[in-house]
Amino acid sequence: MKINYAKGNDPMGLMLYLHEPAKQITPEANPVLATNMSGRDCEERAEEFRFSHDLNPRVKKTMVHFAVSLPPGETVSHDQIAQISRSLLQKTGHQDCQYLVVRHHDREHRNHVQHWHIATSAVSLKAGWVRDSFVKLKLLQIERQLEEEFRLSNHPIRPKAQRQNLSTGEYRLKERTGKPIPKEKLWDIIDRVSADPPSMTEFVARLKEEEVEVRFRQAQGMIQGISYEIDGVAFAGCKLGPAYSFGGLQAHRQIEYDPAQDQLLLLMQKMTREKCQQWLRDQEQRKKYQALYRQYWQTVLRQSETNLAEIEAERRDVIVAARSLSDIHQDETSLMIFYGDKAQKVEQQQGRRSAIVYVNQVIQQAIVFAELLMRDGTNYLKTLGNVKRSDQEHY
Repeated sequence: MKINYAKGNDPMGLMLYLHEPAKQITPEANPVLATNMSGRDCEERAEEFRFSHDLNPRVKKTMVHFAVSLPPGETVSHDQIAQISRSLLQKTGHQDCQYLVVRHHDREHRNHVQHWHIATSAVSLKAGWVRDSFVKLKLLQIERQLEEEFRLSNHPIRPKAQRQNLSTGEYRLKERTGKPIPKEKLWDIIDRVSADPPSMTEFVARLKEEEVEVRFRQAQGMIQGISYEIDGVAFAGCKLGPAYSFGGLQAHRQIEYDPAQDQLLLLMQKMTREKCQQWLRDQEQRKKYQALYRQYWQTVLRQSETNLAEIEAERRDVIVAARSLSDIHQDETSLMIFYGDKAQKVEQQQGRRSAIVYVNQVIQQAIVFAELLMRDGTNYLKTLGNVKRSDQEHY
């Protein structure tokens, strides 16, 4: 058994990946094997995850993603998958969190590997934060425990993190020039840009910003290796040491990798240094405005007399926008809505232009809504908790 781990803050992106029809035997198949959630589709489940995240806004990386693979040829029943998944969540401390277990069939068809995914929250329904210190090292022990508990085949322990030693020729080159050689430069740069640790996409963008070229190796449609190039000299990740290979980056450096990002990673390896720098700036802006959105929504939840947790995304966007317009410039409110779950889903499914149209509609509705409340002399925050669909006649 192998368990890969990733974390992030985009429940909608993870839901769309887990429910991708191409990864099922038939597009109509229901991939969910076990859950404690009531949502019926991606959007409802993402909103349900967001509800638990709002219970503890101090947690930044709110989504947890486990990918579980069995050795080639080994299979278990759907009931066993559910049991193994619940035992895993118990051992990692997620027993009080929302979760979703989804089976994918793409790898099973290609190389007879049964695998499934578990999405859960880093915030429990009791508002507690499930800490993940040294989680990838703990997963090595949990793999062995689950193999014994469910009588599964054993996988060898992964190698310890280390650098590959310099060769005799590399030592002589370093002595002759008196300067760091390309391999040492790569060691230092990779160590520095992965210290956070970042996501895999952020890691690649930071390397490109440092003028390190990155290439991914694919096998059977999946990313399985990485190589680096600096000063015209290229190295496979494994030649730098176990901690520098594609798997080692995840196991030893805690770099977050999500297979849903494969297409972006392949695109990023061709991007220029300038485009990667712009992408990193965009990511910082995205994080800033997503945090601002959560801040305003938390304010609304605290001050509203009615439970708004189940309100649909469009109405929530209007409420958040109306609440923010009195504090920040309209352009900032537009960016905050643009980086929200609903607008990002529209952009992914219909394109950026449609997302911008959606944001403009939300802003116009928010302006009118706020003006109506002021004109009627109604307490704004109190009224937010009683917004009904019928209010749309005002818009």
